Amino acid sequence: MKKRNLIAQELAEETFRELGIGKYGKRGSMGKYGKLREDTGREIRASDLIYEIFIELINKTDYLLKRTVLGLQQKVVRDEKTKLNKDLEIHLRKYR
Repeated sequence: MKKRNLIAQELAEETFRELGIGKYGKRGSMGKYGKLREDTGREIRASDLIYEIFIELINKTDYLLKRTVLGLQQKVVRDEKTKLNKDLEIHLRKYR
């Protein structure tokens, strides 16, 4: 359990560092996440951050999958139109 908390804490520190939030690596008079605690007005736990990161990951994955499906659908329609035009052209040549 301690190892899991340590991993969560390291992940939270890395996230803070990337976002440029608070005193992520140095212990000051306000504590490790003092600035964030000051900004939000509540205690921030690593598990809260893990949950938020997980939700954001799900949302981003959902968005990317939707874009991929739409792109593939458009490609299939485009390919079918091209194929249909070629077939139509071949059939029209027979009757010219």
